[in-house]
Amino acid sequence: MPVSFGYKYIGRALEVRHSICVVSRRNFTIQGAERAVPGSSTRMLTKELKHLEEHGIINRVPYATVPPKVEFSLTRIGESTAPIIRAISQWDEHYGETVAASKR
Repeated sequence: MPVSFGYKYIGRALEVRHSICVVSRRNFTIQGAERAVPGSSTRMLTKELKHLEEHGIINRVPYATVPPKVEFSLTRIGESTAPIIRAISQWDEHYGETVAASKR
């Protein structure tokens, strides 16, 4: 897989910021992701989760229940990205505001 795909994935993941939710839980639902990422829209999260599923980063398991339930989990490939996402999130916690302020 080319390096550019890795950058593209990480950039997309951070843009939506649901990755923090993804790497912190074994299994999660769209509602759990929405609660973990304030300000996120269902539409955007659904779109991003579909993208990640198409690329083998997460598994999607639908349940035939009323109301319908869908659960997501990381694949082995997805689990391998967890340390990277955590490191970038920690960097953002320490330096994100400084970098944003320097753009003004």
